[in-house]
Amino acid sequence: MLVVRVELWPGGFESGKRQIALMRIYNDGTGDDERGNYIVQQLSYGDDPVTGKLPLSEGVVKDHNRACSVWELVRKALNAKWAAPLGLASNIAKE
Repeated sequence: MLVVRVELWPGGFESGKRQIALMRIYNDGTGDDERGNYIVQQLSYGDDPVTGKLPLSEGVVKDHNRACSVWELVRKALNAKWAAPLGLASNIAKE
């Protein structure tokens, strides 16, 4: 599983950092050694650390070439999560 965290560092100082977004990308187990299929979950931490960890929404990345950079998978996960609801792409991000 990959976890992508977005932190805000006020004024550029790590001492004041706080997490403002979290995305989880995990293998759904249906791929092979060369291609993978992934479920993407947008998570957020609100004031309540318990309910804030529930998935807010999900997307899917299908047929990802495992030889590609991890950043390519993150790009596809972002596309699967946000482009589809805006009508810019299907909810299944493919290469």
